[in-house]
Amino acid sequence: PAPSAPAAQPAGASGPTVAPVAQSALPQLLLSPEQLSTAMGTTGMAVTGSLSSLPDGSSQVPDKACVPLEGPGQAPAYAGSGSTAVSGQRVADQSHRVEQIVVLFPSAQAARAFFAASAQRWPACANRQHDEITTAGQTQVHTVGQVSNINGTLSATVTGIQGRTAASGVCERALTVANNVAVDVDACSASPSG
Repeated sequence: PAPSAPAAQPAGASGPTVAPVAQSALPQLLLSPEQLSTAMGTTGMAVTGSLSSLPDGSSQVPDKACVPLEGPGQAPAYAGSGSTAVSGQRVADQSHRVEQIVVLFPSAQAARAFFAASAQRWPACANRQHDEITTAGQTQVHTVGQVSNINGTLSATVTGIQGRTAASGVCERALTVANNVAVDVDACSASPSG
């Protein structure tokens, strides 16, 4: 079904003013498992979990500069940003996983300010390794590639991620804003396609 939310404008877009997206419209902004299966080049992905609050994996990442790249919607990355609501899903099959989170802000200006702050923070973890302490107490080494900011989308590839999916070790992180919503995604597979 087509979202009933107003069309979103990319960060910095000019043109007619668009009404802010309402909190009730957030779940409609998430891609369906079928859409994600197509994007990931697979079939049969299914919802494995839902999110209504921002996750916080910061206790697993000793290098706090890398927390925003740990996964989408990390609570410390959004702290003080003015965000007001969250909707998210985990969608997976045996060798692919996508975590998609949409975060509501009171205005498009607030969302753009969050994106600008993120564009300053993400490069602090670029082109380096950091540790993650798993729930089993083991240490996994993650290698973060270059952070790109192209056409209003921040992105980075993170390798060495064991356990997020059965057969993958590569995840792609992406963040963009449209209107008063941040779209924050982590897509993992054995051979990500961008």
